[in-house]
Amino acid sequence: MDFAYQTARIKDICERRARAVAELGEPAALELERRLADIDACDNAADFAALCGSELLVLSGHRWALPLAEGVRMELVAGHVKARLAATDATDWGKVTKFRIDEIGGTDD
Repeated sequence: MDFAYQTARIKDICERRARAVAELGEPAALELERRLADIDACDNAADFAALCGSELLVLSGHRWALPLAEGVRMELVAGHVKARLAATDATDWGKVTKFRIDEIGGTDD
């Protein structure tokens, strides 16, 4: 799978370990690196969801979140220009081959 970034800040965090460590802390930065590799290795978003299991948080029919460390998570949406929708108008995650990382940071939990 491929991924895109909502902002230049998020791209920088994902591509530069030093920036990720500075903003997120070492544990979250290492988990982010691992999760990006997982996304890259999967064929589609449904495969990624199966890999993550119960760790994956469904925020809506179009948005997922994945905890990276205590109080830090990554939020994902489909990254295609044209939405991949199921009959329920929710995202058909089996057809999603590109994520957009919308947020990486602290949670209010």
